[in-house]
Parts: sequence; C-alpha cells; structure tokens
Amino acid sequence: MRFFSIFLIFLIISGGGCKQKSDDETEDLRHQKLLGRANLSRIKDLLHKLASPEFGGRGAFTKESKKTAILIKNSFIAAGLQPFKKSWLQKFSVRGKVDQNVIGVIKGTSEHYIILGAHSDHLGNVNGKIYPGADDNGSGLSVLLETAHILAKGKFKHNLLFIAFGGEEKFMQGSQYFVRAKSVQINKIDYMINLDMVGRNFMEISMEDKIPDGLGVLTSGVEYNLEKLLLKLAKKENLQLISISESLLRKFGPDNLYYDAIPFSRKGIKTLAFTTGLHRQYHTPQDTIDKIKFKKLIRISRYISRLLIKLAKIESIPKTSQPQNK
Repeated sequence: MRFFSIFLIFLIISGGGCKQKSDDETEDLRHQKLLGRANLSRIKDLLHKLASPEFGGRGAFTKESKKTAILIKNSFIAAGLQPFKKSWLQKFSVRGKVDQNVIGVIKGTSEHYIILGAHSDHLGNVNGKIYPGADDNGSGLSVLLETAHILAKGKFKHNLLFIAFGGEEKFMQGSQYFVRAKSVQINKIDYMINLDMVGRNFMEISMEDKIPDGLGVLTSGVEYNLEKLLLKLAKKENLQLISISESLLRKFGPDNLYYDAIPFSRKGIKTLAFTTGLHRQYHTPQDTIDKIKFKKLIRISRYISRLLIKLAKIESIPKTSQPQNK
C-alpha cells in the first residue's frame, strides 16, 4: 500500500447500544459450516511462504512475481474456485514488461459480481536487500486466499470474484488494467472490497498497542445501512471497526496514497478498503513475519466471509461442508 497526502481523521464507529434482532441471532448457526472452514495453520503456512527469501520480496514484473502467481493459482484450485473466463491469469504489460492478476471465481446464479481484491506484489530486492512485505501485502493476500477457502463450498446469488492484483506498488497497474479492460461490465459490479495491510494492531505508528483489535475501513459510495452491517458483523469477530476518512496518514506516511480500490471508486463502484494502517516497518526490510498478528488475521478472514455472504445474498449451504481445525 502506498499513501498519498491526507490528514489523519478517523472515527471509531460506536454501536450505541442497538439491540440485535432475533432473526439476526440465527446467522451464525446458518453459516457455521462455512465459517468453520477457517484454518489458522493454513493462513500461517501461506504467509510464511509469501514472506520467505524464496519469494524475494515479490517485486512486480519479476520472476518472483510469476512464482507468487503460481502459488496463488494453486491456492485457488485447492480451495475449489474456478478460473475467471477460462484462465487463472490476466496478463498486462507496462513498457514491455509483463505481470499478471490472478483471478478465481465462485459462480453465482446472477450476472452481478462482488469483488474481493488484494495486491500480491511488494518492493522485491532493493540494493541487495529483500523487502519481505509480510504485512504489505502478504497479510491482505493471505486473508483473501483464506476467505476463498472458507466460502468455496457455498452457493450464492451473485458471483464472488477473488483477484490478486499485480503491480500495485507500481501505481496500481493490475487493478487499473482490470478496470480499463472492462473485464466485467462496470454496472455489473455491485461492490469492490480491498484488503491492504491488515496484519498488525491499528495504526501502530501512532498508537502503539492501544487498539489491538482495530480494523480500519475506508468506504466510497456505500449505503448507511451497510455501514451499520459492517459494525454488526465486526462485533461477531471481536473486531473494533474504525471508519477512516479518505485522508489517513499524512502525518505519518509518505505523500502518495494509492490502493487497488481507487480505480473502481473512480468508476462509481461502491468500494470498501480494509487496513490496519501504518507502522514503523512500512516499506522497510523489517516488515517481517514475526510481527504479524495471525489470530487477528483469521478473525478478519471470518469477518470478510460474513460480509461477502451478506452481500452475495447466500442461497444455500451444502450439507456436506465440514468444519476444519482452527
């Protein structure tokens, strides 16, 4: 994730004592067979691989990027997703260099799409030093892949599109290409949800450990009722949802901010961008695996799964789904 000039304004969303309706209380029972698929060991193993020297910092337009794409594709296949338009890879080029988005889909019964995205690249090898990018954005990518595993056995009204974008650190090349190529008709995309740096305490750079369960969300064009739903679902996973204005981190970060929801919001698509924000290891070789909050990642994976279930208007859950070890 890269940050542009913005003024730090955030608001901790408060539930204000609203009572749950009785029919809402049955939600966890209805969805338990899907949510029970969340697997802490799986998300740990995946993120350890992504942040290892073997993947060399996952620099865009490098052989490590291609290696990362293969790992993502294999994870989609293992989860039970299908390739998008008969191909897992959507290649794009910039000045003669080629990179790729990796796209999997859980097909629904309608023509509409809900997109879950996270960028797969980081800074790679800089002056002989590997930048592991455990949080940026190994964390967001791991949550995306874990969410795919959780939801793959469900049946939904709308299509769920899982996209690992390439080239985000090179000014959102993958997400810009996806939108520009009209991979999906703009009026058929109901929501785009983005995951970028979600593996730490909220805004560690300024708040240290004061909000360990905090998760920031920046929204564009979403309805008030959806904002209420976001809060309700966050409480189910003991997450403290923090609404961020489109102006976070000028005080603490670089002058530029870009993330993969931006090309979609510019087209008028409703977007939700989730992040735990900046820390002192941002864009340094010290963004390493030992600082990741893995139990928080699995809660975020279940939270995003709950949200997608709601947005995609789930139709049924197969009786054969079995919970996996957490």
